[in-house]
Amino acid sequence: AGTHQSLLQAAAFVEAVEERTGVMISCPEEIAFRKGFINGGQLRALGEALNASAYGRYLLDLAREGG
Repeated sequence: AGTHQSLLQAAAFVEAVEERTGVMISCPEEIAFRKGFINGGQLRALGEALNASAYGRYLLDLAREGG
């Protein structure tokens, strides 16, 4: 569990890595897509359901690029 400070540090680290690389850490839909558990159409449908958020737009961009 850790402390409040360690949680904030972990969140800042994840944010920094995602900002620098443009890749989300531990995105279940992306992992499923890259492993072949879902196809591009399914990924697109998941992204469209969440299109109002940055997460949904990330999924749609991934589907457009084909992974």
